[in-house]
Amino acid sequence: MDALLQKINKGAHGMTNAEQFYLQQRIQIQVESLARKERLHFPSTVDKGRTRENLAMVYLERKGYTLWERNYHCKEGEIDLIVNRETTIVFVEVKSRQSKKYGMPYEAVTKKKMRSLIRAAESYLYERDLLEGWNIRYDVISILALPGADPLIDHFEDAFRVDEVFGD
Repeated sequence: MDALLQKINKGAHGMTNAEQFYLQQRIQIQVESLARKERLHFPSTVDKGRTRENLAMVYLERKGYTLWERNYHCKEGEIDLIVNRETTIVFVEVKSRQSKKYGMPYEAVTKKKMRSLIRAAESYLYERDLLEGWNIRYDVISILALPGADPLIDHFEDAFRVDEVFGD
């Protein structure tokens, strides 16, 4: 495909500039279409993660939470979902797996990840001037999506606390 594009760019076969441009556009459309079809049949890890985060979000909305932010990034780390219910801001880590080979998804939330999540949450709260008047909680949503079965969702409310993670 790249070789064909190089020939087209060099003006091979006596094409006019307009014909070259048209052919380049048609090839680009075909390449993009093939890439979309491939993603449907072979979703990337990012695509799967986004799908599982969507599932977690729907689950939380049904439990009365409101989404504030998704995939918040800062130098301290990343937070999958930030939700709110009444006076509580909840920072949610979503973990998913397609098998139990390496354990349940929630088991992948390490102390290092907890520290990163807490630091990112502190950054979020500071940036938005939300340091007072709110209850803060850290939850984990674990999604086990075995092939051919409905996903199993476990919601661990208050999964960890700052003093437990940073305590002596």
